[in-house]
Amino acid sequence: ILLSPDWSPDGSSVALNTYIGDRPRLEIFNLHTGSRMTFADFQGLNSTPAFSPDGRYIAATLSHRGEPGIYIYDLETKNWRAFTHSDSNSSIDTSPTWSPDGKWIAFTAQYDGNFNVYVMSSSGGQPRQLTWWPDIGAIPERMGPNNQVIAWTPDSKSIVFLSRHDTFNTWFGRLWKVSVDGGLPERLPAGDYRIDARLDKQAATNAALGWALPAVFARYQSAHSLDQQAAEPRLLALGDPGDRA
Repeated sequence: ILLSPDWSPDGSSVALNTYIGDRPRLEIFNLHTGSRMTFADFQGLNSTPAFSPDGRYIAATLSHRGEPGIYIYDLETKNWRAFTHSDSNSSIDTSPTWSPDGKWIAFTAQYDGNFNVYVMSSSGGQPRQLTWWPDIGAIPERMGPNNQVIAWTPDSKSIVFLSRHDTFNTWFGRLWKVSVDGGLPERLPAGDYRIDARLDKQAATNAALGWALPAVFARYQSAHSLDQQAAEPRLLALGDPGDRA
């Protein structure tokens, strides 16, 4: 199973969360050469990769040192560094997303028992909480956290996130946005979406701009790119069915 694809800024590669074998891994698929490279294969969680706007770094969620936190991978040096830090052994940080101007990383974290939206300078520092909503009920982990960061608006001023805050069913979420400077979140003019995998980022951005194009939620056995001329999917990667957990 291949999940959470994120395109490199130059469109040459895709970073993916792969489930082949006994645990999740993070891999990069080069679309020009067809090669693939594993860049995270730690014991525990390896998920939600996100390229920096300049293409040099990838932020991701790892749990190789305890509870899930956000780490940044340098594609030039091949080294990881911790990005989020917490004194709590029960904290969870996930879904890192870079602002288009590269100055910020927004993410979802559970520092006080509830999942909320946070933001930090991409150079490091202290997280700043932007939403303050309590979680609503318990649901399976595969459905994703509440108040899950999805994307930024193109001007880097607001963060788009998916929340169960006021949905009729906790298996569904609604798109909201909140200013990077804080303040009350604003519900976007889009419908209810089932939380089953990561929201297509372009659809979320379109909704934030008011275009409200349908969001795409799906669980894929393979990852595809869309040929814009022929409007047909092109297979990028497919795991060996015998290797799937």
